[in-house]
Amino acid sequence: MYDVVKKSEIPVISLQQVKAHLRLDHAEDDDYLLHLITVATEWVEELIESPLLTATYKVKSAAKRIKLPHQNIIDIVSVVGIGADRKKRSLSLYDLEVGSKVSVIVNSLYPSIEVTYTCGFGDRPKDVPAPLRQAIINHVACHYECRTEISKEQYLMLLQLVHPYRKVGLS
Repeated sequence: MYDVVKKSEIPVISLQQVKAHLRLDHAEDDDYLLHLITVATEWVEELIESPLLTATYKVKSAAKRIKLPHQNIIDIVSVVGIGADRKKRSLSLYDLEVGSKVSVIVNSLYPSIEVTYTCGFGDRPKDVPAPLRQAIINHVACHYECRTEISKEQYLMLLQLVHPYRKVGLS
């Protein structure tokens, strides 16, 4: 499990962008659209296993090989050994292994290790690849126009926009 240290509060897609796409000029559904934007953004982030905007996370483990739960890793901020006395000591010697996910490998005698890292595409919505932004807009539009469920074809179209951005490694 991981803890969120810092996550952007900036929406990747604005209400105005969605309303322009849907050709809406009233405010009656604004709250619902904002909800759909949140749902669509979380769906994309879950699918690609990465926040869209830069975020910092902390993961703690007793293992010597810690597989980071996110992709699009930008930086390993710190690797810290936590002693039996619960005192934290910075570790500068560690290895990174890139497989299906990035793993931090530490050869130390500390009972637990804490890794703080940043990941995402950047600090601004424009840093997020256009197909991912479009996937959010399309996801919102599908659910706004069809209030129950979307078709298999619509879902597959959304997946095609998102799939190329599921990657491994350090950015």
